[in-house]
Amino acid sequence: AGSGDSVLKGVVRAERLENPEDFIDAILDVVRREHVAARYGLPVRGEGSWTSTLDLMEKIARKAGRLRKGGDPCIRSAAISIIHDFQRGRLPHFVPPPELKQDEEDADGIVNGNVDGDTGGKNNGTSSVDKKPTISKATLPGIKGVEQNLEQIKGME
Repeated sequence: AGSGDSVLKGVVRAERLENPEDFIDAILDVVRREHVAARYGLPVRGEGSWTSTLDLMEKIARKAGRLRKGGDPCIRSAAISIIHDFQRGRLPHFVPPPELKQDEEDADGIVNGNVDGDTGGKNNGTSSVDKKPTISKATLPGIKGVEQNLEQIKGME
């Protein structure tokens, strides 16, 4: 994946690639479908959405007016524009550091420990309906939210 990394990090210019479409799968692996759909004005799912990488590149080429003789979409120029958008941060993505990848399962267990009803003995016989919520969920339309354990924030009683 050495050459792929250098392309995705912006070391190699997308225009100089022989087959830029070969790198689109790697981009789609790290960028969420919602972000790709929002960037290129396509529906996330359903009619008008894409079913494969090639289908996505064809839709982007048609939408941008990048057509070859005979009205066929130019896959190469669509792939180059996707790579450019990825390199310049227009397609948001997050790759966790190596030490976080290993601890991910452990962290999920800690966060979800209180959600399952275990309040660490602080309940004192009151029902969970009487208590303040222990998990805060921040969401945006069409994008999965972020959960935050309110009991771990200092000053919350």
